[in-house]
Amino acid sequence: MRFGMIKKLFQKPAIQWPTKFQQKLELVSDENLVAFYGSELPAPNT
Repeated sequence: MRFGMIKKLFQKPAIQWPTKFQQKLELVSDENLVAFYGSELPAPNT
């Protein structure tokens, strides 16, 4: 049980892609990047 807790402490946090893409969408000005970051993300199980 303790090993699992310690292991979890050293794991990298999961990236929240929808939030990350939304932040980037607000910053970019190039139309290609706006289209890329504005597109729908694939389902997590793909």
